[in-house]
Amino acid sequence: MSDARNEPPDIDVDFEHERREEVMQYIYSKYGRHRAGIVATVTEVHWKGL
Repeated sequence: MSDARNEPPDIDVDFEHERREEVMQYIYSKYGRHRAGIVATVTEVHWKGL
């Protein structure tokens, strides 16, 4: 953590895809949908010369 950062760090956790829905429903029920968010990163590979 940096002393220059004015906010707490985010939480980044990966779950196995078979249980993704179960984990999401648990988080929604525990914290509420208004306090949870879903973020995805999509990576594309571009090959040289194509």
